[in-house]
Amino acid sequence: MLDQLTTLTGVPATELATRLAAPFTSPKAYKRVPGGANLTDINTGYMLERATEVFGPRGLGWALEYVPEAMEVFDLHERRPTAWLKNATFRYALLDPEGQMHWYAIQTSGASTNELAYAPEGARTSALGAALKALCFQLPIYKGDLDHHNAAKVLASPGKPGPEPPQPSRNGSGPATPPVPELPAPAAFVIPLGKNEGKTLGEVSPKAVEWYATQMQPATPAADALQQAAQALLAVRAARPA
Repeated sequence: MLDQLTTLTGVPATELATRLAAPFTSPKAYKRVPGGANLTDINTGYMLERATEVFGPRGLGWALEYVPEAMEVFDLHERRPTAWLKNATFRYALLDPEGQMHWYAIQTSGASTNELAYAPEGARTSALGAALKALCFQLPIYKGDLDHHNAAKVLASPGKPGPEPPQPSRNGSGPATPPVPELPAPAAFVIPLGKNEGKTLGEVSPKAVEWYATQMQPATPAADALQQAAQALLAVRAARPA
């Protein structure tokens, strides 16, 4: 069944992950996430361009839907409030051999800290990025093969970043488990986004750490790293003697 479905632009459903994961041709697509984590994000225009190329125009081939009540804005008295889109639905259309359209849904959410005029749009962009990530959008970034530091060099090379062949284990019996990148000591992790940007996890309230660890919906590599560090800090604190 899957091999008989295509997007409005003719991309087979079986190739969605490959098309969305493919690196952009311009290094300008990759930018540093603000803050101290030195992680990589995607410029919004390139993300929208890729979604349109793969699924078709917004509203025809894909859509991000939510009710107005799902958008909340916090700290309105601050210069840079936070907008939180609590629940949204990303939908994309696939055509069957008879030309019938079928819609598929991914639940998502997102948040953004910015000037009031831009924070809600940032939250929508964050939610869109989280949904596309579930379809392998820009997978080389999350796998550590591509970032804003090496983009120019990698994209200029004949080969593009992709899956690496499994390495044999020490006893030669099979593939070895790839090493997990180490995070800094969790309390010293510098928060790369939001109203606490620039502070360490050890400097913010326990309530904020718990929110990062259990309620935040990561939409970027920076947010992923933040949530992992917050979870590690909670584990460290839980292990301390009462």
